[in-house]
Amino acid sequence: MNGNADKVLPVSTEKYYATAQGPIAPRPHFSALSLEKIGAAGFTPRDWEDELTEYVRTKLD
Repeated sequence: MNGNADKVLPVSTEKYYATAQGPIAPRPHFSALSLEKIGAAGFTPRDWEDELTEYVRTKLD
């Protein structure tokens, strides 16, 4: 971390773009990552926590 994590605050899309100029790309109100499309393509991703654990272990060995 760079030491200023306490300055990062959650903000809604509406508030973030409240003073924006020009066209803004539309955003969904709830945009959690969906794995439907990647699953429909036949790929089943591994659990991110398992992947992270394996990655960290390989770096520590």
